[in-house]
Amino acid sequence: MKIKAVLIDDEVNNLDNLNLLLDRNCPEVEIVATALNAEQCRSIILQYQPDLVFLDIQMPDKNGFDLLRSLPEYDFD
Repeated sequence: MKIKAVLIDDEVNNLDNLNLLLDRNCPEVEIVATALNAEQCRSIILQYQPDLVFLDIQMPDKNGFDLLRSLPEYDFD
């Protein structure tokens, strides 16, 4: 069974690098979606219900902690 993961970062090259590293080193992790900001991420998390979220803390507008507080609940690492 694959681990569903979501990647969130406002810098595209960071998303690309993390995606590459996970692909090379963690075949059990399936990246189901990526987001460039907290608002996109919120809807993606609610839609995909990931097991694992790689979350950038410093982003424009809302930071990663703001995003976590905005979720009704969450069950991911």
